[in-house]
Amino acid sequence: MNNHPYFHLECVRGLAALLVLVHHVRVMLFSYFESFPQELQNGVTRAFIFISGFNRGSVIVFFTLSGYLIIKKVVSNPAGFRWREYLTDRLVRLYMVLLPSVTMTVIFISAGRAIWINEYAGGAGYNLSPSQIDISWQTVLKNLFYLQTLTGPSLGDNMPLWSLAYEFWYYLLFPLITLTFCLRGAQRWINLGLLMVLTAFIATFNMDMLLLFPCWLVGGLVLLVEANLKRPMLAWLPSWGAWPGALQLLGVFVLHRSLRLGLWSDYILAFSVAVFIAEGIRSYRESRPGVITSLFRSLSDCSYSLYLLHNSFIGFLFYLCYAGVKIQPTPGNLLAAGGFILSALVYCLLFYHLFEKHTWRVRKFFRRHLAPLKSASSQPALLPESAS
Repeated sequence: MNNHPYFHLECVRGLAALLVLVHHVRVMLFSYFESFPQELQNGVTRAFIFISGFNRGSVIVFFTLSGYLIIKKVVSNPAGFRWREYLTDRLVRLYMVLLPSVTMTVIFISAGRAIWINEYAGGAGYNLSPSQIDISWQTVLKNLFYLQTLTGPSLGDNMPLWSLAYEFWYYLLFPLITLTFCLRGAQRWINLGLLMVLTAFIATFNMDMLLLFPCWLVGGLVLLVEANLKRPMLAWLPSWGAWPGALQLLGVFVLHRSLRLGLWSDYILAFSVAVFIAEGIRSYRESRPGVITSLFRSLSDCSYSLYLLHNSFIGFLFYLCYAGVKIQPTPGNLLAAGGFILSALVYCLLFYHLFEKHTWRVRKFFRRHLAPLKSASSQPALLPESAS
């Protein structure tokens, strides 16, 4: 835990970001399955369509994992909670990738419109027509203040931005809930009032944000048992180990993709992720150094950059290569899709090294200039700076 979070958390976070990328490449390049020629409607194509369709489940994984990490930070010392320090850490973490993402989204769409005039839809896939892609300064500001899905759309063709707005408002909701229960006197009522106003604001514009909040909160269930996972109180429970825990998560992940029961599927998957986190902690063994371990950790480290930066890039690349015309999933074109995925990985890894990798330095700067040194140093370092 000194240099890296639990390895199983790194694995699931990195794989979730990769699955979102694979889904967007598939939607970008290929049309609907029913439109494929009969000879291409085979088992291989069906498997590719199925495997590349885990984007919704991957977002639920992100929510639950984020809930676990953030709730752990907040409840570790509720009496010493300081909004200034908390928001400094959260906002630096978010903006270190959001600012480059917004900038590159505007650049790619502006360049695409200059080349393809009114036909450029970028990375919007099936979701938006060229006329619906909005990069006005009003939309830029709304996305910078996390108002997408509330009072405006996600910026341009950068569809993953929708979940970032959810994350931000969850970052505010949970501390308000915690402080309402932990504080006494006037402070309790102030936090309760703020919580009610914020909840009403969100419910007015996007009720779905509140309905998905339990998927984020369920990550905190791990904390209820984490302290006792290796103590006699729970020692009698059989330990699945990391691999059986991963298999149960994979099974629920597949069911979530197949059954499509709406919010109930999301809740079940979130609970399964929490079980996976808890069981992985209970049976944790330090991973052996090697190529596979390094790959998973690198993928995990840049997962936020990968998630937020890839879509506009592959959209522009798609127009450069195919002028926006959908292609068929022939073996050669499937290899081309692999090339898109690798190109996006390299592109996002570059931005990770330019920006996200230095999050801890920027945090340190703001902590030194904005937060009292004494209270800033009193918070325990539960996870490395780049992990949360």
